[in-house]
Amino acid sequence: MRVWYVAHYAVPGSVSPGWRSHYVAQALAAAGHEVIVWAARCHHWLARPCGVTPKAESREEGGYDFKTVPAPSYKGNGLGRLLNMLAFSRGMPRVYRAARTAGQAPDLIIVSSPHPFVWPGLARSVGPETKMIFEERDIWPESMVELAGVSPRHPLIWYMKRLMTRIVQQADGVISLMPGTEERFQRLGLPPGRWVWLPNGADPEIVARESYGQGPEPHITTLKAAKAAGWLVVLYAGSMGPPNALESVLDLARVPGEKKYKIFLMGDGVSRPALERRAREEWLDFVEFLPQVSRAESWRVMAAADVGYHSFRAAEVFRFGISPNKIFDFFALGKPVISSVTTLFNPVAFSSGGWTVSPGQPQLLHEALNMAAALSSAELEAVGRRGRDYLLERHDWRKLGPACVEFCERISARRCAS
Repeated sequence: MRVWYVAHYAVPGSVSPGWRSHYVAQALAAAGHEVIVWAARCHHWLARPCGVTPKAESREEGGYDFKTVPAPSYKGNGLGRLLNMLAFSRGMPRVYRAARTAGQAPDLIIVSSPHPFVWPGLARSVGPETKMIFEERDIWPESMVELAGVSPRHPLIWYMKRLMTRIVQQADGVISLMPGTEERFQRLGLPPGRWVWLPNGADPEIVARESYGQGPEPHITTLKAAKAAGWLVVLYAGSMGPPNALESVLDLARVPGEKKYKIFLMGDGVSRPALERRAREEWLDFVEFLPQVSRAESWRVMAAADVGYHSFRAAEVFRFGISPNKIFDFFALGKPVISSVTTLFNPVAFSSGGWTVSPGQPQLLHEALNMAAALSSAELEAVGRRGRDYLLERHDWRKLGPACVEFCERISARRCAS
């Protein structure tokens, strides 16, 4: 079977390891399928921290091809990014038509949705020989309303609601990263048996191997110095935007009592400048900011921490679940995680691999941090092992990959038989 995995912001494994596109493509190729990952030629994940622009076409370790569609570069979330999205969404149908003319049309296309706008053009272009699976990575358009603050009456929200209904009506199957969306898709018209939950995860062998690599030494030295000074070293690694609610970390300054911890915030995003400015103005000595690094380098920094931290602001959209890569990266390294989120589907709570507190409750967060600080190294390791055991059972890509292959083959066979 010839399979395309279309993901606007995909990153090839040769540039940076650990990306979902690599794990999915690798699993399909290992099952004997011919796989191409399609991404935009330029996008924000291929700027810093990767620092490397991939070749227009490359053969990746794992037996699949990585190809790109020309798209303009951009910074931030303004008009440039929109033009980049439009270029990719318009380019993919042209790529498909050229492949079909050459007799190389895919049998199956998986359209991954950091945004859903590439779907309509592709759906209009595909011939009867091609099946389509929609991979839902974010809840559209609810995420825009609840996390980005877009008015529910905005024309874009109206359009996206109609688009999601059309996608479900046209899709042969749906892959969801969130466990609680099956009923939602059935209400939109997806027949039973066409939905599967395939969350994010990690390959613990790859994470362990990369975590022993070199760099970024200044980050690691900083964490080790804090640990030697007697602090519990807590690391947040990831995006810094409004959904991540990192203001709650700074709000710890208002909680009285001794702080036995030091929190390091590593990453980038629209909220970082304001967070850094507030930390300076309020002289917050329990918080320190670290520059963003590549995925593999982040694993090396995470390995030097005592505890991981992850947070989302309170939002109704999380009733469907969460699937944050960084929690699973910490689990792969055997690190406990403190999670600040409200959801029925919390991997930290399910695994007992850490502690969960409600968002916007700095007193509770302070108590959880000091409780972790009171544990011995052996006790922290025991909590971390529970998270790792849970990862190996539920979020190991060595299991998720074959499950993805089974679903794709089943959906393809159903359509062919009909």
